[in-house]
Amino acid sequence: MSLWGSIKELADLQGKAERIKKTPFPKYYELYVNVFFYAFITLFPFSLVGKFGELSHNIGSNITWLIIPVTILVGFVFAAIDKSGSETEDPFENKISDTPMTAICIVIERDLRQMLGETEIPENLSPNEIGVIM
Repeated sequence: MSLWGSIKELADLQGKAERIKKTPFPKYYELYVNVFFYAFITLFPFSLVGKFGELSHNIGSNITWLIIPVTILVGFVFAAIDKSGSETEDPFENKISDTPMTAICIVIERDLRQMLGETEIPENLSPNEIGVIM
């Protein structure tokens, strides 16, 4: 009876994982992120003009040219966050940045075989092999 309950729970969890995998991200979500990102990067330098002008006046040197590298740096950070979010949208597509399901399954298989007392146990994967197997 206990085994049947575990199997039922496993099937339920597998069904939930499949529903998550098959649920598409709405396209408008990506559109809004891009629109707000470009609007922010376009308006961000204008918000810095007053502060950098005040700072230039206080130190006696014209440093308003620093607005350009600061804007590029902030834009790069936000673009990197957006890109990492896009990369992790589908964690089971066998890309290099995905969840290493094969490696996880091999670890589970090793543990189960050890618990059963078997002698033929697969070896652990090295980090380089995990990327190749995916």
